[in-house]
Amino acid sequence: MEVRQVRTDEIKLIKIDEPAANIRYIGRSSSLRGLTSEPIWQILRQYRNGDIITSTYALMGEFKGVWDNRTSYFDTAIPDNDNPLDGNIAVTGTFSPSGLRVAGRVTEVLLSTTEWTALPPGGPLDNRNAINIQNYSGDEIRLNYSSTIPGFTGIILNDQSERALDIKDTIQLFAKARIGGSVIIVDEIS
Repeated sequence: MEVRQVRTDEIKLIKIDEPAANIRYIGRSSSLRGLTSEPIWQILRQYRNGDIITSTYALMGEFKGVWDNRTSYFDTAIPDNDNPLDGNIAVTGTFSPSGLRVAGRVTEVLLSTTEWTALPPGGPLDNRNAINIQNYSGDEIRLNYSSTIPGFTGIILNDQSERALDIKDTIQLFAKARIGGSVIIVDEIS
């Protein structure tokens, strides 16, 4: 078991207890002279069970814990010195990275008041991960996932607002304006 103390500007005292390679308790107190038997500690337990690492605060993260009783706030943790918290986690199966991988595209789109306009008009960017629709047109617009919806029905996107969606290129969006001549900005990331 290793217990360390560290001092910081915001938190006056930090205690770290690592009773096993896969279990770590971190206690923080705003009192430099705080006793470990006083209820002045914020206590966090980090626990690795297999490939799952769980970080849990005692007492909803409030500074009301007693450092000496730190293990009593949590379910029993099984020590495993062959599975350290700072060790590698094996990833199996297929993995698709997200974020900007291939390209980004920004398109200005003139909307109709009578027909649903595809966003963007030429179709989605290949391998799209996200889309952001910015409405600074001076008009309220509506968004929809189908071009066959009658009328002016859909997700409201007011003037001076934007909507970000984490959607793939297999999902097509459509928009319609309340007043003619409305131009919106469509930003896609793949």
